[in-house]
Amino acid sequence: MSIHKIKKSIKKLFNDNLSYFYKNNYYKYNILSKRNMIVLISGFILLILYLLVGKNSVIKDDYYIYRNELGQPDKNITLYAHNDSLDNLEINFKINSKRLNKEEADIEFEKLYEFILIDCLGDNQDFEHINKNLNFKSNYNSINAHFSFEPISEDNYVEYYNKYNKVVDSLGNVNNKLFIDNEKVNGNIIIQFNTTINGSDTEYKSKKYIIPIVVIKPELDIKNDIKNTLLSEIENENYKSENEDKIKLPEIIKDYSLSYTEKFDWNVIFIPIFTLLLIFILNYNDKFKEKEQKQINQRKLELDYPQIITKSLIYINSGMTIRNSLINIANNYILKLKNNNTEKRQAYEELIVFKNKINNGYNEILALEEMSKNINDRNYTRFLNILIQGIKNGSKDLKNILNLEVSDALFNRKMTAKRLGEEASTKLILPLLMMFFIILVVIVVPAFTNM
Repeated sequence: MSIHKIKKSIKKLFNDNLSYFYKNNYYKYNILSKRNMIVLISGFILLILYLLVGKNSVIKDDYYIYRNELGQPDKNITLYAHNDSLDNLEINFKINSKRLNKEEADIEFEKLYEFILIDCLGDNQDFEHINKNLNFKSNYNSINAHFSFEPISEDNYVEYYNKYNKVVDSLGNVNNKLFIDNEKVNGNIIIQFNTTINGSDTEYKSKKYIIPIVVIKPELDIKNDIKNTLLSEIENENYKSENEDKIKLPEIIKDYSLSYTEKFDWNVIFIPIFTLLLIFILNYNDKFKEKEQKQINQRKLELDYPQIITKSLIYINSGMTIRNSLINIANNYILKLKNNNTEKRQAYEELIVFKNKINNGYNEILALEEMSKNINDRNYTRFLNILIQGIKNGSKDLKNILNLEVSDALFNRKMTAKRLGEEASTKLILPLLMMFFIILVVIVVPAFTNM
């Protein structure tokens, strides 16, 4: 597909989506909402990251492709060639990594040999006292190395070779554990390098490098010697006393007096730690739930307040007393509870308590003051103080004051609803960020693995 056709398809797709957008009145919605802005910013960041990291161009300066460095794999490349008569001709080819020529390879072989003279010793003192494993590596950047060992003897060479040719293997492992005192093996480590050079499909091999070595008996490890002897004696004692109820552990091994302790079971530590952790989590969970429940109750109080004060104003305007107004609100709430049309709410429950106190001859003003203390909310405290002043001073200005209070309550309810909506949109940020990081991993990880 040509560039002109691609541009034409994109333009048609844009126009179709734009007409659909206006046809369905989507332009009326708030495009610049917090959620949409988060999505747009996340998409923009992903686009920038893809252009900077994910899109790794192989073509430099229009006509150049850089090879991989020495030791790196070859490049498999797909390109599109085009001119006035070609329409995106797809070509697939391979570019070899950078290779040495013959002279450069010989120089690298010599340098590598000088390095191996030091590196392959491992923990050994020198090549004349080899009693630990050697450090042999099969690959050094773009150069492969092959190690072998050849024992040397002036007498009975074949027998000597067959006996000791596996003392040092191609991985550098030294098999000298069965050597007796003063036993040693003379031999040569033979090293040969090979690599792929420029202009040749076959491996170019170096000359053979020879390192004379002497393999000796491993150093005596007193600790392991005592351990092996001790285990052997325990095993023998175990077989000797199979018909007895118990066995005796050795008290002296190689002139060393021994005492024994049992291995401490560290798993027992996790039981109290886990118990304390569980207690902490449960207590924290209880406090969290308690705090959450208080917030829910406070939110219910805020939502119920405009309803209670509005109903009170309606009843008072119809000629009811303050007492009867509150009792009627409580009765309606009780009826809804019986019909399962509502859940228990603190403000209405306090109205039921107020009703019961009045029916039992309790003082009206004291009942309202106690209700204010129980609810412990400034809106209800202000409302109940208005009612108390109305009872004391008469209902001359009560209706006007309640009208103002209803207006404020309805405005506060509107603000509360708006705040709850903002909190709901804020809770969407976490899942959106999780989606963003998942998409980020999907794009970035393959980009780094292909570099």
